[in-house]
Amino acid sequence: MRIRHCLLGLGPRSAIKRVTSKPQALSQCSHWLAEHLPGVETVAAASTSEAAALAAEDAAVGAIASEQAGRRHGLKTLAQGIEDQHDNITRFAVIGTSPAEKTGDDKTAVMFEIAHEPGSLADAMAIFKRRGLNMTWIESFPIPGSRSRSDSGRFLFFVELEGHQTEARVRRAIDSLAKKCVQLRVLGTYARAAVLG
Repeated sequence: MRIRHCLLGLGPRSAIKRVTSKPQALSQCSHWLAEHLPGVETVAAASTSEAAALAAEDAAVGAIASEQAGRRHGLKTLAQGIEDQHDNITRFAVIGTSPAEKTGDDKTAVMFEIAHEPGSLADAMAIFKRRGLNMTWIESFPIPGSRSRSDSGRFLFFVELEGHQTEARVRRAIDSLAKKCVQLRVLGTYARAAVLG
């Protein structure tokens, strides 16, 4: 779904001393904030809805959220479309109780952790290449609490690839990847037609 961020508040933009939102939204609007609200403190919230609720309690707090969140919390829309990239989208997952049927045009999502050492990610990615599998998305997420002073911590990698998890080449790739992983989970398979954006 297309994401459109707004700056919300109780009073005028000039009254805002802090801007709050979820970390992703703050990051997605960082250039706009630097240009239009230089020096204003940014504070992470658990969600855009929580940010709007905080802004509804204090005229010195602005929230980055949707216009709908603003209406729900009685806030004014002080600026629209403040995201730095106007082709921003977000994806939602629908969780089912049974595996998706094979359609012939599917994607499979896996999440894994590999040893935190040089070349381990390249070795993992080479598995998909050897099996002729196209990755359509890869993203890393730091594992909370895994950082120490001597290193940058451990990471979970999320990979989306073309193919159904029951296909032989996808199964073989996942089996090979499992041998290189500290942990691995197949998140699921879904028809490409179900993917928005």
